[in-house]
Amino acid sequence: MAKKQVYRDSKSDFNIDMSIADLDNVYNYIKAYPERVFLASKRASNRTANSIRSEARKLIIKDYTIKSKNIQGRIFSQGLKNGEAYAKVLFSSNLIELQNFKYSPTRLGIKKPKDGISVTIRKGERTIRQGSFLARAKNGVIKIYTRKTEKRLPIRREFGPSVASMIRKESIPVLKEHGLNRYIQTFTHEMRYGYKHKFKRKY
Repeated sequence: MAKKQVYRDSKSDFNIDMSIADLDNVYNYIKAYPERVFLASKRASNRTANSIRSEARKLIIKDYTIKSKNIQGRIFSQGLKNGEAYAKVLFSSNLIELQNFKYSPTRLGIKKPKDGISVTIRKGERTIRQGSFLARAKNGVIKIYTRKTEKRLPIRREFGPSVASMIRKESIPVLKEHGLNRYIQTFTHEMRYGYKHKFKRKY
């Protein structure tokens, strides 16, 4: 009997930290209303982390043939906690099953390419996974598999990259700039108006 493979979700060490200390552009508000600073900083940090998460998702689906819903749960925003100076955005290092990317054929019973299923992970880059084939899993979802040996069984699922590896190095400065701009805008807004909703709004 083939040993059952278990894939556990994990979070990569790759993260983008948004500091609450960079407040030069709103110094006047801090000086005039010091009692609002902590609450405004907390709200701005958490909302900025959520914004970076959304922006990162957009950058990924721009480069890869994957739908937003298939990576939404793989990018995490960690809100500001007491005693910490950062809100974080974390990217899962768990590999994504290959059928979540663009592949051909897409239905069972259709003749596949001679050497395996044709897959396009990054847009414009088509490859063939040697020996791969389509099969329906127990939950009814069509997935891409390969055989471990020449025998019919056992088989294994085919995977693509992780979300963490799909963020290009060139995207990191873009995300940081986006986060900084969003933070300053949100902090300024919260300093001006957020105190009115101190007991009504939760972030």
